[in-house]
Amino acid sequence: MRNGRMARRWRGISPTTTRRRVSWRRCRIRRRPTVTPTTAWGDCSPHSELERVQLLFSHEYIEHSLMKNGLPYREFGPGGIELPTGAHNLAPRIPNLQPGTKLYPSGLGPWSHWKLAQRTIMLETIDDVVKLLRQPRQVTAVSTSVCVDLMREFLRREALWARRLSIEAALPFANIPSAVVPGVDSATQYAADLSSYACSIVEYESLSNILNWLSIKRTHSSEVVNYGLPDPYAPLVQIFEFNGTFTREHRVYVDVNHQGIHAGVIQNGPLDIAFVD
Repeated sequence: MRNGRMARRWRGISPTTTRRRVSWRRCRIRRRPTVTPTTAWGDCSPHSELERVQLLFSHEYIEHSLMKNGLPYREFGPGGIELPTGAHNLAPRIPNLQPGTKLYPSGLGPWSHWKLAQRTIMLETIDDVVKLLRQPRQVTAVSTSVCVDLMREFLRREALWARRLSIEAALPFANIPSAVVPGVDSATQYAADLSSYACSIVEYESLSNILNWLSIKRTHSSEVVNYGLPDPYAPLVQIFEFNGTFTREHRVYVDVNHQGIHAGVIQNGPLDIAFVD
Protein backbone atom coordinates (compact mmCIF):
# COMPACT_ATOMS: atom_id res chain seq x y z
CA MET A 1 0.00 0.00 0.00
CA ARG A 2 2.80 2.36 0.98
CA ASN A 3 4.61 1.74 -2.28
CA GLY A 4 1.42 2.44 -4.22
CA ARG A 5 0.91 5.77 -2.47
CA MET A 6 4.50 6.73 -3.08
CA ALA A 7 4.16 5.88 -6.76
CA ARG A 8 1.11 8.12 -7.14
CA ARG A 9 2.80 10.96 -5.28
CA TRP A 10 5.83 10.53 -7.46
CA ARG A 11 3.59 11.15 -10.45
CA GLY A 12 2.15 14.22 -8.81
CA ILE A 13 -1.24 12.60 -8.14
CA SER A 14 -2.67 12.27 -4.66
CA PRO A 15 -5.23 9.57 -3.70
CA THR A 16 -7.94 12.25 -3.42
CA THR A 17 -7.20 13.57 -6.89
CA THR A 18 -7.28 10.07 -8.29
CA ARG A 19 -10.72 9.42 -6.83
CA ARG A 20 -11.98 12.70 -8.18
CA ARG A 21 -10.62 12.01 -11.63
CA VAL A 22 -12.13 8.54 -11.72
CA SER A 23 -15.45 9.91 -10.55
CA TRP A 24 -15.34 12.66 -13.21
CA ARG A 25 -14.47 10.16 -15.91
CA ARG A 26 -17.34 7.89 -14.91
CA CYS A 27 -19.74 10.81 -14.95
CA ARG A 28 -18.57 11.82 -18.40
CA ILE A 29 -19.03 8.30 -19.72
CA ARG A 30 -22.57 8.13 -18.35
CA ARG A 31 -23.46 11.38 -20.12
CA ARG A 32 -22.31 10.21 -23.52
CA PRO A 33 -25.21 9.64 -25.95
CA THR A 34 -26.29 6.04 -26.30
CA VAL A 35 -27.09 6.58 -30.01
CA THR A 36 -23.91 6.87 -32.02
CA PRO A 37 -23.72 7.95 -35.67
CA THR A 38 -23.24 4.29 -36.57
CA THR A 39 -26.36 3.06 -34.80
CA ALA A 40 -28.47 6.01 -35.99
CA TRP A 41 -27.55 5.88 -39.66
CA GLY A 42 -27.02 2.14 -40.02
CA ASP A 43 -25.50 0.84 -43.21
CA CYS A 44 -27.10 3.47 -45.46
CA SER A 45 -25.17 5.05 -48.26
CA PRO A 46 -23.45 8.35 -47.35
CA HIS A 47 -24.41 9.68 -50.77
CA SER A 48 -28.13 9.08 -50.21
CA GLU A 49 -28.02 10.73 -46.79
CA LEU A 50 -26.26 13.78 -48.23
CA GLU A 51 -29.00 13.95 -50.85
CA ARG A 52 -31.62 13.76 -48.07
CA VAL A 53 -30.14 16.84 -46.41
CA GLN A 54 -29.83 18.66 -49.73
CA LEU A 55 -33.49 17.99 -50.57
CA LEU A 56 -34.57 19.28 -47.17
CA PHE A 57 -32.52 22.46 -47.63
CA SER A 58 -33.88 22.97 -51.15
CA HIS A 59 -37.44 22.78 -49.81
CA GLU A 60 -36.73 25.33 -47.09
CA TYR A 61 -34.81 27.65 -49.43
CA ILE A 62 -37.47 27.71 -52.17
CA GLU A 63 -40.29 27.97 -49.62
CA HIS A 64 -38.56 30.96 -48.00
CA SER A 65 -37.96 32.60 -51.40
CA LEU A 66 -41.62 32.22 -52.38
CA MET A 67 -42.73 33.76 -49.09
CA LYS A 68 -40.35 36.71 -49.60
CA ASN A 69 -42.13 37.30 -52.90
CA GLY A 70 -45.54 37.52 -51.23
CA LEU A 71 -46.92 33.98 -51.16
CA PRO A 72 -48.45 32.81 -47.87
CA TYR A 73 -46.85 29.88 -46.08
CA ARG A 74 -50.01 27.77 -46.49
CA GLU A 75 -53.32 28.79 -48.04
CA PHE A 76 -56.79 27.52 -47.17
CA GLY A 77 -60.03 27.83 -49.08
CA PRO A 78 -63.71 27.55 -48.08
CA GLY A 79 -64.40 24.93 -45.47
CA GLY A 80 -60.80 24.91 -44.25
CA ILE A 81 -59.58 22.83 -47.20
CA GLU A 82 -55.91 23.47 -47.94
CA LEU A 83 -55.16 24.82 -51.41
CA PRO A 84 -52.06 23.73 -53.35
CA THR A 85 -51.00 27.36 -53.88
CA GLY A 86 -49.08 28.12 -50.69
CA ALA A 87 -45.30 28.35 -50.54
CA HIS A 88 -45.08 25.13 -48.56
CA ASN A 89 -46.97 23.16 -51.23
CA LEU A 90 -45.24 24.77 -54.21
CA ALA A 91 -41.75 24.04 -52.91
CA PRO A 92 -40.17 20.64 -53.59
CA ARG A 93 -41.53 17.89 -51.39
CA ILE A 94 -39.75 17.21 -48.09
CA PRO A 95 -38.08 13.79 -48.24
CA ASN A 96 -38.52 11.07 -45.66
CA LEU A 97 -36.31 12.28 -42.81
CA GLN A 98 -35.81 8.85 -41.22
CA PRO A 99 -32.19 7.83 -41.91
CA GLY A 100 -31.71 4.64 -43.86
CA THR A 101 -35.12 4.79 -45.60
CA LYS A 102 -36.17 5.67 -49.14
CA LEU A 103 -36.16 9.38 -49.85
CA TYR A 104 -39.67 9.21 -51.38
CA PRO A 105 -42.27 6.51 -52.00
CA SER A 106 -41.76 4.43 -55.12
CA GLY A 107 -42.42 6.36 -58.31
CA LEU A 108 -42.45 9.75 -56.59
CA GLY A 109 -39.91 12.53 -56.25
CA PRO A 110 -39.48 16.12 -55.08
CA TRP A 111 -41.56 17.51 -57.97
CA SER A 112 -44.27 14.81 -58.21
CA HIS A 113 -46.94 17.18 -56.90
CA TRP A 114 -46.29 19.50 -59.87
CA LYS A 115 -46.75 16.63 -62.30
CA LEU A 116 -50.05 15.77 -60.62
CA ALA A 117 -51.28 19.34 -60.95
CA GLN A 118 -50.41 19.41 -64.65
CA ARG A 119 -52.25 16.20 -65.55
CA THR A 120 -55.37 16.34 -67.67
CA ILE A 121 -58.29 13.98 -68.00
CA MET A 122 -57.35 11.26 -70.46
CA LEU A 123 -60.09 8.72 -69.68
CA GLU A 124 -62.66 9.85 -72.22
CA THR A 125 -64.04 6.53 -73.47
CA ILE A 126 -65.31 3.29 -71.97
CA ASP A 127 -62.21 1.52 -73.24
CA ASP A 128 -60.00 4.00 -71.36
CA VAL A 129 -61.83 3.39 -68.09
CA VAL A 130 -61.85 -0.39 -68.53
CA LYS A 131 -58.11 -0.29 -69.15
CA LEU A 132 -57.69 1.58 -65.87
CA LEU A 133 -59.87 -0.96 -64.04
CA ARG A 134 -57.67 -3.82 -65.23
CA GLN A 135 -54.46 -2.29 -63.92
CA PRO A 136 -53.15 -2.89 -60.37
CA ARG A 137 -54.59 -0.26 -58.05
CA GLN A 138 -52.16 2.00 -56.20
CA VAL A 139 -53.86 4.23 -53.66
CA THR A 140 -51.67 7.08 -52.40
CA ALA A 141 -52.22 10.14 -50.25
CA VAL A 142 -49.78 12.33 -52.16
CA SER A 143 -52.54 14.18 -54.00
CA THR A 144 -55.09 14.33 -51.18
CA SER A 145 -55.66 18.10 -51.39
CA VAL A 146 -56.23 17.86 -55.15
CA CYS A 147 -58.59 14.89 -54.77
CA VAL A 148 -60.58 16.69 -52.08
CA ASP A 149 -61.16 19.66 -54.39
CA LEU A 150 -62.13 17.31 -57.20
CA MET A 151 -64.68 15.58 -54.98
CA ARG A 152 -66.13 18.94 -53.95
CA GLU A 153 -66.40 19.86 -57.62
CA PHE A 154 -68.10 16.54 -58.40
CA LEU A 155 -70.65 17.14 -55.63
CA ARG A 156 -71.32 20.63 -56.99
CA ARG A 157 -71.82 19.41 -60.55
CA GLU A 158 -73.92 16.47 -59.42
CA ALA A 159 -76.20 18.85 -57.54
CA LEU A 160 -76.63 20.96 -60.69
CA TRP A 161 -77.73 17.90 -62.64
CA ALA A 162 -79.93 16.65 -59.80
CA ARG A 163 -81.80 19.97 -59.67
CA ARG A 164 -82.35 19.91 -63.42
CA LEU A 165 -83.51 16.27 -63.36
CA SER A 166 -85.51 16.63 -60.09
CA ILE A 167 -83.65 13.84 -58.30
CA GLU A 168 -82.31 15.83 -55.33
CA ALA A 169 -83.62 13.18 -52.93
CA ALA A 170 -81.08 10.68 -54.31
CA LEU A 171 -78.07 12.88 -53.53
CA PRO A 172 -75.21 12.37 -53.04
CA PHE A 173 -74.02 9.86 -55.65
CA ALA A 174 -77.31 9.82 -57.53
CA ASN A 175 -77.72 7.73 -60.67
CA ILE A 176 -77.63 10.55 -63.20
CA PRO A 177 -77.24 8.30 -66.28
CA SER A 178 -80.49 6.47 -65.54
CA ALA A 179 -82.29 9.77 -65.05
CA VAL A 180 -81.08 11.04 -68.43
CA VAL A 181 -81.60 7.79 -70.36
CA PRO A 182 -83.75 5.32 -68.38
CA GLY A 183 -82.62 1.72 -68.69
CA VAL A 184 -79.03 2.43 -69.70
CA ASP A 185 -76.77 -0.39 -68.54
CA SER A 186 -73.32 -0.59 -70.06
CA ALA A 187 -71.53 -1.40 -66.80
CA THR A 188 -72.94 -4.86 -66.06
CA GLN A 189 -70.56 -6.60 -68.45
CA TYR A 190 -67.63 -5.15 -66.51
CA ALA A 191 -68.88 -6.23 -63.07
CA ALA A 192 -65.83 -8.41 -62.38
CA ASP A 193 -63.43 -5.58 -63.21
CA LEU A 194 -65.39 -3.15 -61.05
CA SER A 195 -65.38 -5.54 -58.09
CA SER A 196 -61.62 -6.08 -58.24
CA TYR A 197 -60.83 -2.36 -58.62
CA ALA A 198 -63.29 -0.60 -56.29
CA CYS A 199 -62.29 -0.19 -52.64
CA SER A 200 -65.80 0.64 -51.43
CA ILE A 201 -69.44 0.25 -52.43
CA VAL A 202 -69.72 3.91 -53.38
CA GLU A 203 -66.66 3.57 -55.63
CA TYR A 204 -68.26 0.58 -57.35
CA GLU A 205 -71.50 2.51 -57.92
CA SER A 206 -69.62 5.60 -59.10
CA LEU A 207 -67.53 3.64 -61.59
CA SER A 208 -70.70 2.01 -62.91
CA ASN A 209 -72.25 5.45 -63.38
CA ILE A 210 -69.09 6.66 -65.14
CA LEU A 211 -69.25 3.77 -67.62
CA ASN A 212 -72.96 4.36 -68.24
CA TRP A 213 -72.38 8.10 -68.63
CA LEU A 214 -69.65 7.58 -71.22
CA SER A 215 -72.01 5.29 -73.10
CA ILE A 216 -74.71 7.98 -73.07
CA LYS A 217 -72.27 10.63 -74.28
CA ARG A 218 -71.53 8.40 -77.25
CA THR A 219 -75.12 7.40 -78.13
CA HIS A 220 -77.06 10.51 -76.97
CA SER A 221 -74.47 13.24 -77.36
CA SER A 222 -76.89 15.91 -78.59
CA GLU A 223 -79.26 15.30 -75.70
CA VAL A 224 -76.42 15.63 -73.18
CA VAL A 225 -75.18 18.84 -74.80
CA ASN A 226 -78.67 20.38 -74.69
CA TYR A 227 -78.64 20.34 -70.90
CA GLY A 228 -75.85 22.92 -70.97
CA LEU A 229 -74.26 21.57 -67.78
CA PRO A 230 -70.67 20.53 -67.08
CA ASP A 231 -69.71 16.87 -67.23
CA PRO A 232 -70.67 15.55 -63.77
CA TYR A 233 -68.23 12.63 -63.69
CA ALA A 234 -65.06 14.25 -65.04
CA PRO A 235 -63.84 15.15 -61.49
CA LEU A 236 -64.41 11.57 -60.29
CA VAL A 237 -62.44 10.21 -63.23
CA GLN A 238 -59.55 12.47 -62.26
CA ILE A 239 -59.64 11.26 -58.66
CA PHE A 240 -59.05 7.73 -59.91
CA GLU A 241 -56.30 9.03 -62.20
CA PHE A 242 -54.60 10.58 -59.17
CA ASN A 243 -54.74 7.24 -57.30
CA GLY A 244 -57.23 8.64 -54.81
CA THR A 245 -59.95 6.71 -53.00
CA PHE A 246 -63.22 7.62 -51.29
CA THR A 247 -65.94 6.14 -49.13
CA ARG A 248 -69.32 7.29 -47.83
CA GLU A 249 -70.60 7.09 -44.26
CA HIS A 250 -74.06 7.91 -42.88
CA ARG A 251 -75.12 8.87 -46.41
CA VAL A 252 -73.81 12.47 -46.48
CA TYR A 253 -70.25 12.13 -45.13
CA VAL A 254 -67.66 11.49 -47.83
CA ASP A 255 -64.07 10.56 -46.91
CA VAL A 256 -61.44 11.26 -49.59
CA ASN A 257 -58.10 9.71 -48.65
CA HIS A 258 -59.40 9.81 -45.05
CA GLN A 259 -60.24 13.53 -45.22
CA GLY A 260 -63.90 14.24 -44.58
CA ILE A 261 -66.38 16.29 -46.61
CA HIS A 262 -70.03 16.98 -45.74
CA ALA A 263 -71.82 16.55 -49.05
CA GLY A 264 -74.96 18.30 -47.82
CA VAL A 265 -73.11 21.55 -47.09
CA ILE A 266 -71.94 21.72 -50.70
CA GLN A 267 -75.03 20.42 -52.48
CA ASN A 268 -77.51 22.51 -50.50
CA GLY A 269 -75.50 25.70 -50.85
CA PRO A 270 -74.72 28.01 -53.78
CA LEU A 271 -73.51 26.10 -56.85
CA ASP A 272 -72.37 28.93 -59.12
CA ILE A 273 -68.66 28.89 -58.15
CA ALA A 274 -66.50 25.96 -59.24
CA PHE A 275 -63.95 24.43 -56.90
CA VAL A 276 -61.59 23.53 -59.78
CA ASP A 277 -61.23 24.88 -63.30
